[in-house]
Amino acid sequence: MLLLGIETATRRVGVVLASDDGMLARVELGGYADHGPPRHAEQLAPAIEYCCAEIGTTLDHVSAIAVGTGPGLFTGLRVGVTTAKTFAYAAGAEVIGVSTLEAANQYLEQEFLPWWNAHLTVVPASAADAHRALGPEHGLASALSHVEQRRVAQDYTFSYYGKKHLIAPQSIQPGLRGGTVRIERRLDGSLAVRFKDKWLQIGSCRINRSGPACGPGANDHDFFRHRRSPT
Repeated sequence: MLLLGIETATRRVGVVLASDDGMLARVELGGYADHGPPRHAEQLAPAIEYCCAEIGTTLDHVSAIAVGTGPGLFTGLRVGVTTAKTFAYAAGAEVIGVSTLEAANQYLEQEFLPWWNAHLTVVPASAADAHRALGPEHGLASALSHVEQRRVAQDYTFSYYGKKHLIAPQSIQPGLRGGTVRIERRLDGSLAVRFKDKWLQIGSCRINRSGPACGPGANDHDFFRHRRSPT
């Protein structure tokens, strides 16, 4: 038994000839990298002729034609189905419609999921609890925070929702001025600021009549609200 397979649900044209012994010839044309409209109408018939020539046969020997019925591109599916019916009528072959979605689900259930379960899953230590304990490298407070980025000004300050914050002198490092910091607003309302892989200590600026008061000498020796580096 010789089977002809046609797939035109996407921009690609796929043709295969197979028998009880397996796949005998295959060709794929086009794809999403191609520019311009799909070319199913001009590529499908030559692709079928190519596969037949590869194994030295003609469509007269084809017993059945399987064609993709979607979901997919309307024009591509129309060309594929029409071609399958025309060639089947000429060869006296049977037409078999194959749903692309059903075929994908069959592959998912019969091949992909068994492979995933065999190679990528981990048996839980407790059958009643599949959660893993947090390791020292995991930061739950950081993972659950709201994250944004800000650029550091020339005076080592950055603005965050209408407030200006100053980076403490002991946290200043090369590349910080003009660089971008990661700001995490934790669930408890606190801010944690990181530059590259280093956590920074910050303080909030007070607005005086003469302007913002930031840094040492800002008339308040406890200007910085120092924090321990977040973990």
